[in-house]
Amino acid sequence: MFGKHMAVQGVEPGHFAIWLRLWGQRTDALFEPEVARELQQAAQGIARNLFRGYFG
Repeated sequence: MFGKHMAVQGVEPGHFAIWLRLWGQRTDALFEPEVARELQQAAQGIARNLFRGYFG
């Protein structure tokens, strides 16, 4: 999966903040607070790893 993401061209650092904000809004709307927090924490880890892959 990591390789597929790295193949996407045009990704900029700001995209990660936007994605996390949208993910947070959507999970807050769909899930109980505890579940939403767990999903958001997982997303932050994924975003951190992908960010490092793109930008070092």
